[in-house]
Amino acid sequence: MSANETVAGAPRVTIGMPVFNTEAYLAEAIESVLSQTVTDWRMIISDNASDDGTTEIAEKYAELDDRISVLKNEVNRGQSFNFRNCFEPTTTPYFMWLSGDDRLEPDYLQLCLAELETDSHLIGAYTSAVAIDSDSQSAGPFGDGENNHLRESSSPSERFNMAIFELPALVFFALYRSDVLRASNLLAPFVGSDRVLLAELALAGPTRKVDDIGFSRRAHSGSYSRAANSNRDRYKSYCGEAPPRFRILWATRLVKLTKAVFTSDASASERAKMLKMIYGRFGWLLFKSEVTLGIRTGGKLVTKVTGREVDFQGWLFERRRRKLASK
Repeated sequence: MSANETVAGAPRVTIGMPVFNTEAYLAEAIESVLSQTVTDWRMIISDNASDDGTTEIAEKYAELDDRISVLKNEVNRGQSFNFRNCFEPTTTPYFMWLSGDDRLEPDYLQLCLAELETDSHLIGAYTSAVAIDSDSQSAGPFGDGENNHLRESSSPSERFNMAIFELPALVFFALYRSDVLRASNLLAPFVGSDRVLLAELALAGPTRKVDDIGFSRRAHSGSYSRAANSNRDRYKSYCGEAPPRFRILWATRLVKLTKAVFTSDASASERAKMLKMIYGRFGWLLFKSEVTLGIRTGGKLVTKVTGREVDFQGWLFERRRRKLASK
């Protein structure tokens, strides 16, 4: 039996749902899975010590449907542990993560499985998406770059380029072959490990985007991207603890990406292209990101000391806007 064959009657797909304090949206996310046209799935909800009604909602659905199981962490161990925790029990040939605040259209699994089961070269598939707000109202298309066809390029360096530079939100929540994820480092405990995981997957093979809209990506004030305002915040969110002192947190991404390149099957010329990306444009973007975080943190410190709200980052954005407008 191959890695992508199942025993008759066994589920083909596992949906891992790492959650923390998502009571406002969790029922909607679970209902979107229950509404799938493909029914041979199982869902593993890993609750990272929520202190709202998240646990009760998850357990209620688990009682109603035996395809759903709930894992509870006694303490918050960070995002990286929680994402791994709902993958590790997986025995199905296909797996995807789904946030407790996002939503699938009823044919999402059907669309992705159709691609994966007819093209053995693909390691993953995902669909186009719409953005939704905190009230589940559509906010228009959710963009993830203009060159998504390159994610299924025959060139490892082109796929690698997409993984580290383009928006990762949709492809991160793609439906993947479980054995490919199992061979990766998954979401490791360091800031930016989602990009590194996507780079590893890109080096393993192509991923296809289906034009049909099958996914809704939610934007709200409690999301990680809006709540984490510094590298220390990000580290704690990923790892569940404060970062060690005197560690250059962003450097880990460069080291891990370099390791991924050298452990891949890519040719010497392809590796050279990817290393140039890492220590060229990607390194520069990391540096600019650190400067932005420093400006944001400095503004908060000045606000705390003086009692007057100071938004250095907003001032810089406005200054840049005026400069561009005057050209």
